[in-house]
Amino acid sequence: MSGITGMTIGDEVASMRPLLNHFENVRLTLLQKANEAGFATHSTVRGTARELIISDFFAANLPATCRFLKGEVIDSLDRRSGELDVVVIPSGAPRFSLAGDTAIAIADGVVATAEVKSKLTTAEIGSESALKASLELAKRVKSLKIEAKPWPWAAKVDRKPVKLSSIPVSVIAFEGPPRQTLLKKLVEWRASYPVSQLPDTISVLDQGYTLVRNNGWVYPRQLISPNPNALYYWIEEPGSCLGSLFNYLMYSIQAWDHRNPKTPFSAFLRPLKGTQR
Repeated sequence: MSGITGMTIGDEVASMRPLLNHFENVRLTLLQKANEAGFATHSTVRGTARELIISDFFAANLPATCRFLKGEVIDSLDRRSGELDVVVIPSGAPRFSLAGDTAIAIADGVVATAEVKSKLTTAEIGSESALKASLELAKRVKSLKIEAKPWPWAAKVDRKPVKLSSIPVSVIAFEGPPRQTLLKKLVEWRASYPVSQLPDTISVLDQGYTLVRNNGWVYPRQLISPNPNALYYWIEEPGSCLGSLFNYLMYSIQAWDHRNPKTPFSAFLRPLKGTQR
């Protein structure tokens, strides 16, 4: 584990372990499909096609205990997440279908969410960019109130209890900046966004990396080398781009399945304080 942030274990795809080899091949396939979607002239059509590419990948590979829809998440205070490209909903939780694969989900019945970007652009602080939009969306999702009990995202890592404080959020971009550029921008934006409201993972497929929040959810902090207090870590090995994303989501889904939280649906039906019947 000493190489979590800096050691490349395999230089050739053919020399990888089988699952890493698979993930690397899938990454290249996803990029090829995204290029084919670029044939469409309308940006909305291209964006929708690329969202489907990611949700289809999730549905084909992650546990069948979840559904992978798009839509919006609301909490018991009637706060809304805004539009989300992928909402991971456990099969035992309610969802309110609108049309096709679009639905409204409740915050207490969501395992994780993901936003898909054709290109993750960056800009100076105060300027608009795809990164800023992603950070704003993550903040809204992570500000939603969760009343489900027991707490869904709790587990033991290296025999020590860990838990996530909010709904896990992933950002997945088909194109984006080099890793060090993105890390620098995230540090710059840190003053505007609490660490707890930053995305859990950020994947840039064409660059071949995934940044993972160093929150102890997958690996204990002391194993993160060379800086155990780093904001994000990454694994420098081909195949780890999708492998790291997949691993984080698997931990989240399996924690939810194990905890089996009860949906406090009555909280969404009773009048809010300060309102009249």
